[in-house]
Amino acid sequence: MNTATNHQLLLVDDDPISLKIMHSLLTQAGFSCVTAEDAHQAAAQLDAYPVEHFSAILLDNQMPGKTGLELLQDIKQGPHTHLPVIMQTGSNSPDEVHQCIAAGAFYYLTKPLDRQLLLSVVEAAISDLENHRAVRAEMSQIDQSLELLHQACFQFRTPRDATLLSAFLARLGNNPDKVSIGLYELLINAVEHGNLGISYDEKTRLIETQQLKEEINRRLEQPQFKDRLARVTLMRNPESLVFTIEDQGAGFDFEQYLEFSLDRALDNHGRGIMVASKISFDHLQYSQGGRCVTATHLL
Repeated sequence: MNTATNHQLLLVDDDPISLKIMHSLLTQAGFSCVTAEDAHQAAAQLDAYPVEHFSAILLDNQMPGKTGLELLQDIKQGPHTHLPVIMQTGSNSPDEVHQCIAAGAFYYLTKPLDRQLLLSVVEAAISDLENHRAVRAEMSQIDQSLELLHQACFQFRTPRDATLLSAFLARLGNNPDKVSIGLYELLINAVEHGNLGISYDEKTRLIETQQLKEEINRRLEQPQFKDRLARVTLMRNPESLVFTIEDQGAGFDFEQYLEFSLDRALDNHGRGIMVASKISFDHLQYSQGGRCVTATHLL
């Protein structure tokens, strides 16, 4: 499946040769690309188009004037906060990687660019963006009657269920966009890794080969998985929203995913739990060997 059609990318690099190479690789793959040679031009391009015009940004970190990291921080504080930003640089400094991932970068590529890895990462970033846009679209359909809801329990089984529920439940918070991102990641983890037993390494390969959706659908119909349900329970009080998510899987070593790890910095997924812990929720606690997670959002 080629997701390049109808997706516009913003490429930012002060090196004209690197910019030309990146532009060539991506346009040959079917993407439409707009280029900028510094942070000022990049900001102008973002302002020139509607908020949802671009599907991803590929951003060089080491630029004169405002650096890529500084532009990334600006992007994540403005109307394009959901836009995936793929950082690239000639440096492989662990501190630089850590700073960019912590600031919200989707991925970190080192030059010279590998064509297959570049395309795989861009496809994964766009897939992530489409998932979150679907959540926000569902959120816009929910009215203010949610203020009457104080306690609820929902069962879910599929990625579509996770999208609908995260959109619905995030509306109860005082920052729905922020809550929806982390809540979706926790719900989709319960489906993919919990109930369907897709391992971390398996998901890496499935994303690389663009077969994740097909594998999820296949497992949903298999006898050992088709009757499994995950559950999310909501408790609302004047001070907080508390979401408890449980699945019927085998559990996992959750500790390693709560913090940034250089070992996974260049993987094409694996940051959802950290995003939920560091950005979306004020407190995150796992129990039952990873089969249950409680996420608290302060009001």
